[in-house]
Amino acid sequence: MNRLDLAPTPPRTTSAGKTTTTTPKSTMRTRTQEIMDLLGKAAELCTAEGVEQEAFMTAAWAAFLDASPGLREELADKELATQLGALRERGLIGSA
Repeated sequence: MNRLDLAPTPPRTTSAGKTTTTTPKSTMRTRTQEIMDLLGKAAELCTAEGVEQEAFMTAAWAAFLDASPGLREELADKELATQLGALRERGLIGSA
């Protein structure tokens, strides 16, 4: 298993005839704890090696964004919408 494999369990059919692909909560809790443990170990290693906190946080966030397709773009779109809203409120640009 990939160390960060969070794929849902294979599809199964319920007694009502519906297909589900959810991961049981107990399994998710265990996988989440494994991930938190790995992140904690990475932080300990960085601290022991003298990596600055900002560098660690930047690298962790970049890795998260890289592993989340579309998230970077979604956040950029939200930031742009916020900026445009602020400019509209100040009367610097019109609304369509």
